[in-house]
Amino acid sequence: NEAVDIALTIFETLNNRGLNLEDADIFKARLYEKAISVGKSEVFINCWSQIVYECNLLNISLDDLFRYYSHIIRGKNNIVNKEKKLRDFFINELYSPLNNLDFEDVVADLLMLIDILRKLASLHYEDGEISTWLKIVDLYSNLYPKYAIVSYLFMNGIEAYTSENFYKVVKSLIRYCYSMGSTTTVKFTIYVIIGKICNHMDVDDYYQLDMSMDTISKPGRLKKGLALLAHKLRYPNETSNFYDVDVFLRMEDLKNLSVDWTEARLNEAIKSLANCVVLDIAHKNMPFPEKIKYYSQNKFSEAKELIRNSSSYSYTEFKDREEHLRYSLNAFFTGK
Repeated sequence: NEAVDIALTIFETLNNRGLNLEDADIFKARLYEKAISVGKSEVFINCWSQIVYECNLLNISLDDLFRYYSHIIRGKNNIVNKEKKLRDFFINELYSPLNNLDFEDVVADLLMLIDILRKLASLHYEDGEISTWLKIVDLYSNLYPKYAIVSYLFMNGIEAYTSENFYKVVKSLIRYCYSMGSTTTVKFTIYVIIGKICNHMDVDDYYQLDMSMDTISKPGRLKKGLALLAHKLRYPNETSNFYDVDVFLRMEDLKNLSVDWTEARLNEAIKSLANCVVLDIAHKNMPFPEKIKYYSQNKFSEAKELIRNSSSYSYTEFKDREEHLRYSLNAFFTGK
């Protein structure tokens, strides 16, 4: 035991003097110290090996896993201010589980988080109602809404993903985050949402007063997620275990379009959400005529509607499609 104490002291001294250690290395040392103190070092070593193995399978780092954990701890304690660095949070905060829980409780929490992340990963490849909504969350530009989803399942049990309230929470997260655009500032409201989840309070619907036209005309980094959301709203019964989003028109397609198209109109149309098509097959970069033939292999109605009159696809038809998308998304975001 004295040798182990010395080793841990050397370990932390090296770390404090600039040795490049991962945060999880420090957390592991603290947990190992707790395990040694109760004569369960072998138990901890086996559990930690399992955690490392599962993280590798999920393609996440140990620090990623502790980041999910930190949001749950913050939520339980109603902490909604700026996040501290991961190491500072787990080592120095009095409410950190590394400071006030047995190592077995911490390991159990980490393994539960792994089970949740594994379940969410498997749902991604299933053909089901909730799977589509979770894919829309995954297509958002950062992980903050997913932190809230993981927190919900941690507090309510993995099987809660089938509950009506879980659907409501997921839709609320999508409504809020996508209405805010691609920005990390969503985190401040996500902190509040996680606090409510971890204290078993209702989450707001986050209906918006209006939807910005930029959501349609300039979706930017959110175009894939918004395209899948619009598809889900317009064709609620069309699901698949695989989705892809293709860009329908490119500048080189001008020569293949009807005469009411101009270069300026096509240039603007290319940026629009109406230029995104959801497929159940992988998209391919090919000329317009070949793309039309390729789309016939896909089962979704949207692509079939587009290719029905593809030989004379007009600018007016494109603007009509843009308006239909705006109508569907506006109903979702505003509740009107």
